[in-house]
Amino acid sequence: MMTVRTEEPLTFPLHSSGPFDPPVEIRRMLAERPIARVRYPDGKLGWMVTRRATIRAVLADPRFSARQDLRSTPFSTGPTPPARPGMFIGMDAPDHTRYRRLLTGQFTVHRMRRLTDHIERIAQEHLDRMAAAGPPADLVAAYAAPIPAHVICELLGVPFGFRDAFMAETTRMSRQDATAEEKASAVGVVAGQIAELVARKRAEPGETCSAAWSPTRPTSPTRS
Repeated sequence: MMTVRTEEPLTFPLHSSGPFDPPVEIRRMLAERPIARVRYPDGKLGWMVTRRATIRAVLADPRFSARQDLRSTPFSTGPTPPARPGMFIGMDAPDHTRYRRLLTGQFTVHRMRRLTDHIERIAQEHLDRMAAAGPPADLVAAYAAPIPAHVICELLGVPFGFRDAFMAETTRMSRQDATAEEKASAVGVVAGQIAELVARKRAEPGETCSAAWSPTRPTSPTRS
């Protein structure tokens, strides 16, 4: 049985010596304190798990909540609102279960195998672009971030003419250095884009939408 040592909690944010070096406290935890108490910027206490097997066990255990409004992060200083309708990744059962069942049929083994060639092509295209551009390369901006965004576009049937705008907003939404207002704005834009995509898919059922279609550009909010 693993024992948890009670020591003074680590306080976020932590600082590292470079973009590819984890903070020294994290490296020490990995060796000495795989489960440790931490204090978030909003003052809340939580736990940090640093070993892969234990992380997998925590993520698979339904006794741990996925509720977005209970979440604190090392980068956030304000409260997190409850998950919006449909955003089941930030929900627990039974809401999570109800939404997930609606999508189960879209992620069959057969359909995922059909996507394999597309995913391999997307990955190869980004590797080729990095090679052509030459060093130095930002692996996150040039490879790690755009590939899952492209795959999501394939899953949703997002038209090619719309993908750059869609991926720009999803990237802005997930940036750790973005302000709460910037993230909220990006979420709103993406929600509108998806709503329009759904309407178009209903009008033109099939695997993909018309490549000529492009969404209505979001208008800037006005002050009253």
